[in-house]
Amino acid sequence: MNLTVGIASLNYYIPSGRITSEEMAKKSNIPEWVFTEKIGIRRKPIAARDEHPTEMGLKKDIDFLFTNQVKKSLSYKILKAVGVKEEQTYISLSEYGHLGSVDNLFCLARTIENKKIDSGDIVVLASSAAGFSWAALIVEYLGFVN
Repeated sequence: MNLTVGIASLNYYIPSGRITSEEMAKKSNIPEWVFTEKIGIRRKPIAARDEHPTEMGLKKDIDFLFTNQVKKSLSYKILKAVGVKEEQTYISLSEYGHLGSVDNLFCLARTIENKKIDSGDIVVLASSAAGFSWAALIVEYLGFVN
């Protein structure tokens, strides 16, 4: 499936909290030099305990939520946490397994292909990186323009 995408505007939110390479090393039992020298991270933003997705732009009026497809139970736990029903996502794990960083885009494409998304729907593409961070892209689907 070939899709063309246009961007009308951009915005972002960066949590005010920070985690250092030293703290990441302690939490993961990975030597700090791996974070600083191999990966290149000395510190990064991290959400505070009282900082919730609603404060970061996620407003639980979501029409569709697509996440990493690593573990079925985790996918359902995320849906429940943000108040999204199973029919508002696409779980590809049973048929395609974990596709890595393209899980959420694949699920979006399959849902568009199945004609379940309508123009004006709010779609959240959320992904994680080694469990240390999550990022989400919120888009309004406007359909295809020829």
